[in-house]
Amino acid sequence: MNTYESGLLEVAWYLAKYGKKKPPEVLGVDTWKAAISLFYPTFGAGKTRIEFYNSLKNHRDRFDSWLSVVRTGWRNADGSPGELPLSAQTVMNKMNKMNKLSESLIEQKILSWLSITPSEQKLADILPIQQDKSLDETMKERLIASRLGQGEFRKKCLKLFHACPITGISFQPLLRASHIKPWAACQNGHERLDPYNGIILAAHIDALFDQGWLSFSNNGHLLISTELDVGVKTQLNLPKNIPPFSAEHHHYIKWHRENILR
Repeated sequence: MNTYESGLLEVAWYLAKYGKKKPPEVLGVDTWKAAISLFYPTFGAGKTRIEFYNSLKNHRDRFDSWLSVVRTGWRNADGSPGELPLSAQTVMNKMNKMNKLSESLIEQKILSWLSITPSEQKLADILPIQQDKSLDETMKERLIASRLGQGEFRKKCLKLFHACPITGISFQPLLRASHIKPWAACQNGHERLDPYNGIILAAHIDALFDQGWLSFSNNGHLLISTELDVGVKTQLNLPKNIPPFSAEHHHYIKWHRENILR
């Protein structure tokens, strides 16, 4: 069981143990959908938001039969708690021991999973590339450079977008070469290096796009998540449209709309 799998199970345990009719108060949200979405950037690699929601909810439901006072969870025909997979048993035993020490210690551990930095995530994505024996050294270098936001991917994206199409910012240190279909969801090296799977965005717009707060139609119309606070929308002063995307972008933009937009 790797660190990220263990972390996801820790979150599921916490939601079962401390979540009642609403998520634990420390998370600062009122709905289970919003609570689970908080952890998508850290643990959602390779999954759509719906797939991730179902996955984390299933983990929580398994723990519910052992921990929850408001949800029955997964139970056997005789009403006893359903058997947990070995990985879940291991995590439950560890978290139960920590819980005897301090609830605040548990909270700090769970909240730490919300503060994984982009740099840490990139390093986690690079390790499998380095260990992949099917890739030659040249391809490894290209993929690693792409994941770090450097190399040919960024250069080709800058040829397609000379500035952030939303803000108009062209100062390169403030620009990100963002994958439209996220790195972890790409099926192969071509998608990860394809400049048409990229868009140049100002750093704050990149964060909104990456986390599904906004997306685009193929003709450049901005699509804003209904979950984005009205006050934030006003502060951002977003345009209604940007220039239309090329046909080569369309299937990537469609994927983002259907799988990332909240």
